[in-house]
Amino acid sequence: MRRQMVFAIRTLMTGAAVALAASGWCAAAGQLQGGCTGGALGSAHNAPGVLCEDFDRDRNGNGTIDWTRSYLAASSCDPLAGVIDTTDDIVGHVTNGGPTPFGTDGQICSVDAGFAQAQLTCHVVASENDWHLHTPFEGCDPAYESNPAFASRCAPEARAHSGFRSLHLGRHLNATDTLGDTYRFRQVSAFVMDPVDLGNSASLEFWHILQVCDDK
Repeated sequence: MRRQMVFAIRTLMTGAAVALAASGWCAAAGQLQGGCTGGALGSAHNAPGVLCEDFDRDRNGNGTIDWTRSYLAASSCDPLAGVIDTTDDIVGHVTNGGPTPFGTDGQICSVDAGFAQAQLTCHVVASENDWHLHTPFEGCDPAYESNPAFASRCAPEARAHSGFRSLHLGRHLNATDTLGDTYRFRQVSAFVMDPVDLGNSASLEFWHILQVCDDK
């Protein structure tokens, strides 16, 4: 059985006041202006008041794409919120099955029975988290994939709608072939956008690819 989700996302948010909190929900918000780097999306997606995440934008201007993946710490004023890395290029973070805010507080249960009986078997599998930047043009973040085979390319092939990178929920077993691409079934994980104020009038659009293969 093979199941994977490849999110070749270009996330576009527009609103009267698009703002990103600097370091948690209680921090002061700063305006974000500009949008995607890819010309295929048109100049309107790079206008003030538009927040566009294409996973290719060098927001901190250091010449590389930096992504911490997880939160730095829990917010001092809201234990359910995480403190983001303000030097990141990606407007969002991933959570695993661990405790909030670093995880989804998700658990897996190993008995297909009534709720009370199944609840006795529930446990957290915090380490499994397959969200990553999907690209054949650069290596994986070692925190996600330490296999040396993925040091120069983090995916067998490009899947982005345009540009070089996309967001992928799945795991590659081969750096040069998609055969064997999979997903770790025990995980409860999520990609969470950083705090964004969309104002009174806003819209959201995105592109994604969903591939599901089974034994039928």
